[in-house]
Amino acid sequence: MWKEPEINANNWPSADQLSGLWVHLMGELSIRTLLYYQAAKCRCWIEQLLSENNMTTSTLVFDKDSGAPYLKSQHNVEMLGLICLEADGFEIVLSTLSVMLNQMREVPLLIQICTKDLTQPEIEGLATQILRRCQELLMPNAYRSNLTLYPTQLDNLYGHVLRTQPDLAQPYTFMYRDGKGKLVISGVAWHLVKEFARQLNASLQLSFEPTASKSVVKSYYTIIQHARNRTIDISSSFISPHYDRNLQLFSYPRDSFNVSFGYTVFSLKWRIYAELQKYFKHPLFRYDKDLCIRQLSLQSLAYQENSIYRHELNIYILRLRQSGVLLYWYHNSLYDMIRAGYYSLKDFSQLFEARSLTWNDCNFIGVLYAYAIGISLLVFVLELLVYYIKVCLYLI
Repeated sequence: MWKEPEINANNWPSADQLSGLWVHLMGELSIRTLLYYQAAKCRCWIEQLLSENNMTTSTLVFDKDSGAPYLKSQHNVEMLGLICLEADGFEIVLSTLSVMLNQMREVPLLIQICTKDLTQPEIEGLATQILRRCQELLMPNAYRSNLTLYPTQLDNLYGHVLRTQPDLAQPYTFMYRDGKGKLVISGVAWHLVKEFARQLNASLQLSFEPTASKSVVKSYYTIIQHARNRTIDISSSFISPHYDRNLQLFSYPRDSFNVSFGYTVFSLKWRIYAELQKYFKHPLFRYDKDLCIRQLSLQSLAYQENSIYRHELNIYILRLRQSGVLLYWYHNSLYDMIRAGYYSLKDFSQLFEARSLTWNDCNFIGVLYAYAIGISLLVFVLELLVYYIKVCLYLI
């Protein structure tokens, strides 16, 4: 087991210590790229990790004079930042780094303060300021410990509040009162966020009193605005960047089974209607996969930009899909809504009773036969009349 060596800012580690540190990092993290910040006035021992002996990854080097490229477009989070900071001006460097790592700020950072003019207590105080600034910039993986350099900080939030807000857009989220008169929120999106909070040992809290909106577009922009204002951490509602007013206008009426028209519907919502029609004598609607208005309309949860929950939430949703739990919630959404009183198992299909034929069922055949005979006789008479007229004209 690797043990963190006793190294301060002024002592450079030996080759064995650096080798042990690198082996530990490669075992703990998946690293494909090293991001190195080079200080202008001093050097740090962490730059020795860039030596040829340890070079199994690509390296990006930047300093205060170079630009701040956006890394998300060409790199993933399998990256390690080696940051050599000077005592003065560290806030500018960290702000630049946060811009470079926008939407991937969970990248682990190994920070060293290079200075020979500060005492060890002063260095520790400066390190505290640096780590606090990293937390403010939503870069949580920038600290050290004895056995694990970058432990998962979201393993246990110890009841920390996780703010959310549902838009009550059925069937993803809906609200009702149970038999005891207590307000209950349910739906696929609500189950997802509630279980995510339970996994993190967080306390789920509503930011506002939930209200249902008749406009999907208005609800979408409301949720997005809450995320931008940082009044919610994660929304408990599915949103799509491709909402269309016309699609909403011609969407399937959830509380009606009017078969006079055809309607647009999202494939996820169709599962609810398909499950409900299993209780009909015969289905009223069918889902046409060939007639596609918009293909691949993605649904997602809204959260703050560079949210510290982003990576854990992505992994959590991936595991839900792989395990089949998400599909199970979708299949059971109908029964949750029946329990809430939004649907019933009433058969809306028309019933046709089988009975023996009567004369009233067949009299139209006689009427049609009589009309046909009359028309044929009339045609026959006309043909004779034309024939004799031609004969008379020939004789004259």
